Amino acid sequence: MELENGTKMQHVNVMFPEGNCLLVPKQDQSHPIGVGSQEANVTCLTCTVSCSSAVPLSLGTNITFTEQHFNNRFKVKLSAIADNCVLTVWPYMALHRSEQQIVVKTGAKAEEAILQRYQTPSPASGLVSSSSTFDHNSSTNKSSGLDSFPGSDSVSGRSSRDEEVAPKRQTLDNPGVPQFPNANSDEGLYHQNVLVAVERWFSLFGWPDGTHPVSVPHSLRRVVSKTQTNSSSGRTYRVSQNKDCRSVMDMFHHLNGKKIPGILHSETFSTDKDQRTNQLLKHLEALLSFLMMQGASLWHIRPEYLLDMEDFKHWCSQQSNEEEGGLDYRSVDYESLSKRSWMDVLLQIYKVLVLCRMAESGLNTILNQEDVDGIQTGNSQPVSSNVYSACELQLLSWLNKHFQNMRKTVWGTGGVPSARWIVNFDLDLTDGLVLAALLAAYCPYLIYSHFQRMYTTPSSLEQILHNNIILVQSLTVLSLNIDLQPTDLSDPNPVQMLMLCVHLYERLPQYLPLNTITLSGSLHSTFSKQVRLKSPSSKPVRYQALILGEDAHLFTLPDGSTVSILPKTSADLTVQYRCSFLQPYGGRPAAHLHLHFWSECHHSRLQIKNPCPSHHTHKNGQVCVTML
Repeated sequence: MELENGTKMQHVNVMFPEGNCLLVPKQDQSHPIGVGSQEANVTCLTCTVSCSSAVPLSLGTNITFTEQHFNNRFKVKLSAIADNCVLTVWPYMALHRSEQQIVVKTGAKAEEAILQRYQTPSPASGLVSSSSTFDHNSSTNKSSGLDSFPGSDSVSGRSSRDEEVAPKRQTLDNPGVPQFPNANSDEGLYHQNVLVAVERWFSLFGWPDGTHPVSVPHSLRRVVSKTQTNSSSGRTYRVSQNKDCRSVMDMFHHLNGKKIPGILHSETFSTDKDQRTNQLLKHLEALLSFLMMQGASLWHIRPEYLLDMEDFKHWCSQQSNEEEGGLDYRSVDYESLSKRSWMDVLLQIYKVLVLCRMAESGLNTILNQEDVDGIQTGNSQPVSSNVYSACELQLLSWLNKHFQNMRKTVWGTGGVPSARWIVNFDLDLTDGLVLAALLAAYCPYLIYSHFQRMYTTPSSLEQILHNNIILVQSLTVLSLNIDLQPTDLSDPNPVQMLMLCVHLYERLPQYLPLNTITLSGSLHSTFSKQVRLKSPSSKPVRYQALILGEDAHLFTLPDGSTVSILPKTSADLTVQYRCSFLQPYGGRPAAHLHLHFWSECHHSRLQIKNPCPSHHTHKNGQVCVTML
């Protein structure tokens, strides 16, 4: 493979660990060769294929095996992906969920967050936190095992270069076809949690006209209802498989704001099966090509994997095994194939159209030295990783910054949570304290009403669930909940939590006050002010006003909490305040005041009648008074 700078790299390596010679056993000429004897005499040749890359890579190629004696050849299709983004490497994390952890390692030039195998010979069977918890006095890592790193070699900041040897697993009938694992397995449960996270987010934010439920893959592979005219007869008819006219192209246009090159948004579909299948394949191929040009890792997804069941069967009937490199789709569970393929497509759409928007944000996520005082032994927040992209590292830095800044402010009266590095999107967020500190940084009025009731050192699952119930309540109050339940936070999935953090990263800055409105008046009176809201949008805008805080009961919205603004107009919101009593407030006892007085008297000669004939001159005077 040749890179943009002209450098040639070999990413795929094919090896024969037992040699590349296939020994054919001799046949007994006295016995005829039957089908059973042929199967018994089949010999196997082991071939190992590995891929390694120091840069993000998504490629599709063929491996050609040649038999030198008769010059027979056959091809095997190969798709390889190497990336440093949770939205891409999550299947690897699901496969090795009990074997690997994310830790911070001191590299040659900077701190690096890497995914590596557990250093202990027998890792725990349950979830083991890979977070970095530090003691204030010793500043040493308690759980991530930084001292166990062999050597100090730098790990690539873009993707993993380590070749991991996976344990032996059951061989699939079609190893080149994406499939959804068995739902009863731990890996299948991990995949199901990712699927639920994808369906939640795209149901809430994937459509142009508000929320709409998404069921993967059924909501995405349907044929859109269109009107089409037969040019020969002039007859108008409808091509429809579903009353809902939403399609994945509408979703893509809403998220991207642009049309896919080569595809008309209002293109109709034919009633002929061959023509309709070809049209759909053309649309899906254009979608995949555009996404891959934007950086999506989708070489393993083929357009036909995204078809409806009937269209896929029709497509298979037109194919031959020779054309497809020996893949037999008759033995494939197409629902499993389609579900996994659409899930990967949606995750990559989120990666290239949503996650990348963080790079354009102007939020300051840099940790100051006082923010990390007593926490780390390195120089700075991790700036490279073999599992996180630059945007994901920016998110982790944002979480670290606000947790370190706010943990003493929120829980200063009780037990302050211990300092920690947040190095992952699941285990480090389990107790709810990190996200609570994050919300408190933008919405401090929730500290008294919500966050001070949380356990700062939770020691049981019940206490963790208690914290996350409060956290979900606060998200709901702020209208920031993305249909999450407390159990989703207590047993988090990294993809789900990543989407939540991105959502908060985009929305929380809008909760910072734009201005301060002062209402003043006499006791036992009601006074109000109006806030004028202007909308430059060409569409109607509707706001829901909320009054939050410890003294929220003293304020009212006499005209209602809903404000509707017509396109490019303004509307007034009336805020009313009534104080019918004096509120007692406690203050700090007065400290001793030490005041220094300076006096000056001009020179003057005084005439004093005295039996003693002498003159007195008054000089400058200085006095020090201490007031208690």
